[in-house]
Amino acid sequence: MQVKEQAGFRGEYQIEIIDTVTGAREIHKLKNTLTNINKDIHLAMLLGVTTGYSFDDLNIKYFAFGDSDTPAAATQTKLVNERFRKQITTKERPTGQNYVESIVSLGSPDANFTIKEIGVFAGSTATGTKDSGKMISRIVVNIEKFENKIINIIRRDFITI
Repeated sequence: MQVKEQAGFRGEYQIEIIDTVTGAREIHKLKNTLTNINKDIHLAMLLGVTTGYSFDDLNIKYFAFGDSDTPAAATQTKLVNERFRKQITTKERPTGQNYVESIVSLGSPDANFTIKEIGVFAGSTATGTKDSGKMISRIVVNIEKFENKIINIIRRDFITI
């Protein structure tokens, strides 16, 4: 009998940009860089290690936005230059799916600058304060955000077994 096992974690973003003046709509799908913190927390949970970690460490709470185009690396623990942070709008596991979906929307007054980096922050220490929490994911983008643009960001964390 041959047994094949393959397990993995990955994340991806779907970014929808809507121009409220022209009605133009763009959708971008991007793969992200998962951070070492994300990996270390998963491994600690499998070991049953509680010192320094908890299940809440992976509880996604905020998306943060910055203006640095420094390439994403697994070793990063915060954005290079965070300028705006917003609490997630919704988070759920759609019935029968192998992912958790976290959604945040940037309205007219939010993050009006050229967004070059987006990070996802989790854990009990994640608050509305810059650089707080555990950054579990980061991507580099180039999005000109103005008052007439609404941006909806859907991030999916996939678990494959």
